Order: sequence, then C-alpha cells, then structure tokens
Amino acid sequence: MDGIECVFELTPGAEAPAEMIIHHPGLRVLNMAEITSHNFHNLLPLRGAEVRDARAWASYLVGARQRYAAHSDVLIAQHHWPVWGSQSMGEYLLRQHDLYKFVHDQTLRLMNHGHTGGDIAEAIRLPEALQQDWSTHSFYGHLKHNVKAVYQRYLGAYEGHPAFLDPLPREAQARKTIDYMGGVDVVLSKVRADLAAGEYRWVADVCARIVWVDPSCAEARRLCAQAMEQLGYQTESSTWRNAYLQGARELRQGRRAWHQGWLPAAT
Repeated sequence: MDGIECVFELTPGAEAPAEMIIHHPGLRVLNMAEITSHNFHNLLPLRGAEVRDARAWASYLVGARQRYAAHSDVLIAQHHWPVWGSQSMGEYLLRQHDLYKFVHDQTLRLMNHGHTGGDIAEAIRLPEALQQDWSTHSFYGHLKHNVKAVYQRYLGAYEGHPAFLDPLPREAQARKTIDYMGGVDVVLSKVRADLAAGEYRWVADVCARIVWVDPSCAEARRLCAQAMEQLGYQTESSTWRNAYLQGARELRQGRRAWHQGWLPAAT
C-alpha cells in the first residue's frame, strides 16, 4: 500500500467480530490492532456485546509470536505504548497468550466439574508469573467478569438451578426480600454495621434493593453510595471503577438524563 508492504492476517471473533493484525516486513513493525494491550482486555464489555472467543484470541496471539516476532523490531497497537525488540515482543505476546488461554481453560475445567459462573469467578486466581506482569492486570477488563463471559459463551447466563429460572421482577423481588429481612429500618441497622466492617459488596446489594422498594429513602441511598464509592476505590479495573463511582454519584445527586440536568435523587 503506497509502497509499504503489508501482510494482513484476519483475527475474527477476538476483540471484534471482524479484525486483522498487520505486519510490515520492510519496516520490521508488527501492528497487533486491538488484540494486545498492556492489560487484560474485555471478553464481554460492560456495555453489552456478543461474548468474545478467548480460545481464538489466545491462538492469534501465539500465532503472531511464531510468525512475526523474530522478523520485527517493534510491536505497536491501537492502545497503549509500543514494545521494542524481538525478544521482548515474543515474551509479551506469550504472556498475553497465556493470560487468555489460562482463563479460558480453567473456566472450562471448573464448568466440567459442575461449578457455576459466579463460583468460578470467585475461585480463579492467575498464576504468580502472570500476576507479576503488569500487562496482564485487570486495569480494563476484569478477571471475574471475563471468567463469567467464558461461562456465558459456552453455557449461557442460566446457571442450571431451577429456582433462578424465572425469578420475580427486580422490584418485586427486592420488596419481598426486604420484608422477609424485617423491613427497611431493621435492614438499615444491620447495613450500618456491615458498612463499618467493610462488607461493601453486600451493603451495595442490600441497599440497592431498598432503593428499588423506596427510591426516596435517603439513608439507603447514602449508605449504598458509600459502599459503591469504596468498591470503586478498591477495584483495579477502570470500567468497574467508573460504574461504581457513577452509581454513587447518581444516588447522591440523582440521574442525569440525556441533554438534561441532574434529576432529583428520588426519581
């Protein structure tokens, strides 16, 4: 193209349904498009999309290493900074391959033992060699979320327990749950203790149910916002952090509709 030799290699089903990487032999440059970055990418974006194929993704990475690393001096991509030197490129591509392959294979292994997506997400930890590499961390895509994405790709969102096959709608379920727990006042007294104990995941869950039952409950909104804020501060993933902190902001200030100002917190 315009005097520059390009070797195009299709990598469908990885970061995008239709995608390719490009090698420039004359320039000794390998462009990995968006299937490598200096973090763990999303197998399922929080915004929603078709689940990406972690197995294929891993195969593209190791294939690029085998075909192009020794014939390149620099690896570039559409996000983040370059990787310089054939050896460093090879090591980087191998670690990225190992990351996607490990999460894929270990999720399938535990699926075959009958574990659900949520349980697998709690159980899987990266090997020490991958944990020590910053380029495999969950700065963007989150390990737990990606494990659940692999599960969803193969078995769907339903985890096999008939009690959860046709649950009540969200608000009806929240109302019954809070009633069974003794009512809003009783639940809030327990929530304060759990918040002080650092049980932020549970506090956010329970308080969200109270807000669905009674959107005007200022105390539930306040406690839920505090829990979400702490979850946002603690997570390594920028997408998770944005979701938590935006949720806390909306609980405190109200929702902001498109091209409108902030709506009252009780709406």
